[in-house]
Amino acid sequence: MSNKTAVELLSDLRAHHISAVELLEQTIQHAEHVAETYNPFSIKLYERARKAAAHADELLAQGLGGPLCGLPITIKDSQWLEGVPCANGSRTQQDFIPHSTSAAVKRLEEAGAVIFAKTTCPEFCLTGTTSSELYGVTSNPWNIERTSGGSSGGSAVAVAAGAGSMSLGGDGGGSIRIPAAFCGIVGFKPSFKAVPREPCFPSWSTIV
Repeated sequence: MSNKTAVELLSDLRAHHISAVELLEQTIQHAEHVAETYNPFSIKLYERARKAAAHADELLAQGLGGPLCGLPITIKDSQWLEGVPCANGSRTQQDFIPHSTSAAVKRLEEAGAVIFAKTTCPEFCLTGTTSSELYGVTSNPWNIERTSGGSSGGSAVAVAAGAGSMSLGGDGGGSIRIPAAFCGIVGFKPSFKAVPREPCFPSWSTIV
């Protein structure tokens, strides 16, 4: 799998060096290997993503599409995506299917991002490691005997292992910064209330 950055991949897409469908299929192929070793995904959305990638190619062919058009990404399990199960790492929520999409996720899709999977988190995102009865342990990609950190551990592992160049996490008390540091990637915590998360579970009202 290419180790190109999101900026480089987006440039390749705009220049038609690769199609969104081709990039997605390469990403999925690599993601399957990553999943077997590190367990960063709570749910795979490959067919949904394939439709989004095909639409992105139609837009790119016309010189259209948002700033992230065709870029494969992941989002944390706690983020709502309409019609997609959202367990928030807990067996108590594993049958919950939201009827709306979190604002931040909606903005990513409006910008053209192709969401191909949701990533693991601990139950209710309440610990600094990523393991749960529902999803098991998410291992550090540098050493599988070490923790990936948490609670956005699955997101950090996906990016560090090259399964998508970006992932949307969430940080109320270090949940982006801890796994980013543990996995050797950049994790950005936005200013308070800068990135809306609602509608969401009744916990954090923003990605803080």
